[in-house]
Amino acid sequence: MNGLIKKKGGVTLTELMIVVSILGAVFMLGSQMLIQLNRFVIMSQTRIELQRDARTTLSLITRNLRQATADSIKIDRASGQSPYSRISFTAIDGKQFIFYLSGKNLIMQTPSGSKTLTADVRYLAFGPPKTETLTIISISLTLEKEIFEGRTKALHMAAEKVMIMN
Repeated sequence: MNGLIKKKGGVTLTELMIVVSILGAVFMLGSQMLIQLNRFVIMSQTRIELQRDARTTLSLITRNLRQATADSIKIDRASGQSPYSRISFTAIDGKQFIFYLSGKNLIMQTPSGSKTLTADVRYLAFGPPKTETLTIISISLTLEKEIFEGRTKALHMAAEKVMIMN
């Protein structure tokens, strides 16, 4: 009778190998999923930051530019920068504004001092109007930020036809 009843007390080598291979596959896929999730989060955060910076910057420039006197507007280039990358004007209250690039930084200069609006500028251009008078200005702004593994995320914003009110 003792020979007929056998108790199984352990696992076989085949069962152990199957479990190890399944765990290996789960860990391999899990690590790849975590890497992809991390990249997605970084790219989303970068996109949100760039959009926020671009909207804030363009809003500030257009708000002040609308208050400019048309005969005081001057569009040129800062030293070492692309053409049409600097604009200077006087507002109706007599306050002087200068927006220009310094490296990758967009600087706003007023009589009270200078302020960096964003540090991720790839391209900035103030478009001269097609008419003789400076009553309509177009602004083109591209921001770019490095995200991971040497890759970058770029965002292009354009505020065309900013009407000078004065």
